[in-house]
Amino acid sequence: MDTQKEFLCLEKNCKIYSKAVDVEGDYQESLPAYLDDIFRVVKCASNSYITSADISFNEVKIYGKTEIQITYYNEDSNLCFADFEEEFSKTVSVDNLSDSSFVRAYICDKYVNFRVINQRRIDFHTMSVLSINVYDSVKYPTVCSLENAKLKKESINTSDIVASHIDKIDFDEEVTVPSDSKPVSRVVSWSAHPSLTDIKVIKDKLFVKAMLKVFVLYTTDESEDVENAEYTFSLSKIIDKAGLEEDDIVVADLNTGTVFIKVKGNGDVNSTLNIFGEISVNLTFVRESTAEVITDGYLLGAKSECNYSSFEANTDGRAFADSRMINTTLEFNGDTDRIYELSLRLKDVNYKDGRITANVDATAITGGESGLASLNTSSEIDVPLDNFDEAVVSMYIDDYDYTISSSGKIDLRLSLGINAYCYNQTNVPVLADITEGEQTDETHTLTVYFGKANEKVWDIAKNFMSDENEIINENALKSDVLDTPTVLIIPRVKEAK
Repeated sequence: MDTQKEFLCLEKNCKIYSKAVDVEGDYQESLPAYLDDIFRVVKCASNSYITSADISFNEVKIYGKTEIQITYYNEDSNLCFADFEEEFSKTVSVDNLSDSSFVRAYICDKYVNFRVINQRRIDFHTMSVLSINVYDSVKYPTVCSLENAKLKKESINTSDIVASHIDKIDFDEEVTVPSDSKPVSRVVSWSAHPSLTDIKVIKDKLFVKAMLKVFVLYTTDESEDVENAEYTFSLSKIIDKAGLEEDDIVVADLNTGTVFIKVKGNGDVNSTLNIFGEISVNLTFVRESTAEVITDGYLLGAKSECNYSSFEANTDGRAFADSRMINTTLEFNGDTDRIYELSLRLKDVNYKDGRITANVDATAITGGESGLASLNTSSEIDVPLDNFDEAVVSMYIDDYDYTISSSGKIDLRLSLGINAYCYNQTNVPVLADITEGEQTDETHTLTVYFGKANEKVWDIAKNFMSDENEIINENALKSDVLDTPTVLIIPRVKEAK
């Protein structure tokens, strides 16, 4: 018997490549002419972030910047500050990419080492880890129409990671130091962390609103006393993204980009600080939809063979926008009785087994008889979240406070923001093809069958090349699954109804 067959292709973006690669940088920097010579370095820190990611000719290209900061003493024991900015790039090859492929990339600083060559030159070695995930459209051919056949169609609610985008939000603010502070001599250190406050999606655009907290350490004009101040800015931007739908879900990962702080005299007793720069915005877009899938089929009146493929569906998706309070302890190898600055960063944010894990990297600038020094440590934290197979997760510091419990030990209280989309991974069988075997020569019109408990009527109909609905009607069944062992009358069906 000749049959007319039609096919369609289910499409889904799948992660086809995932790799973590080291990004090392060796930089030789010289102090600008207006800065004092280096006598002793107090603090050295680096911050790397991605500025763009692109795919062309089966190559993934990642571009970014690394900002390096040093706080140091000059020969007169005055605190000074210098920062340097360097660009980096990384290219990896990924074969057989289509025009619809895209990349999600994240970078995490591991360490920065330095060596003072002379009073005007310092060499840096930085190490970061770049996580690269490439997505591409995968096709799943399936039979969608077949003459004289029964096809089993199922509706599956799925989630698809459809795109990613890297952008930035610029800021330029003027602030004054506290009224009880003397005029500023120099800014000697700073730290900052952005947090997401709101995100709204419309077609082809999204509105991102964030909060940036900046902590500034500075010396005063007369006595070179060290003081600090905290500032909070509200930032926002409308970002264009072609193909974005209003119901799409966005996971936004925010990172501190380049920040500059300049002292401006205004003739008053207080000084004005000009704080400007950018934060990096790394966006992942998720689209929920319903997929119509042909999971099984058979021919009426003839034996048939079915070939199946496995459709990798992301199911049970759920978006999270939440905040959590976490307590942890930081233990430093040094005296923390007097802390001038405590800067924190979240690193290695991962989701596994229903928990978000991360490392809190901490740098404390402490004071003593010999002047300021910096201490570094880290602490592991984990935040429980509902148990899913996979997740796209962003976690950031909303706020924190601490108490010095003993010398070298700090009790830290973190307010964390979570922006995530979690889902399960389900392999759904898809009817890739069905072929006709020999026709039956049975002449009886009815068959008696002893059905088993929990047996599906579809499987019974397929076995006897009958019709599921006719079996249900003939036997007055109330469900397409047998509750108990049941004697069934199986009607013979020669043609599709």
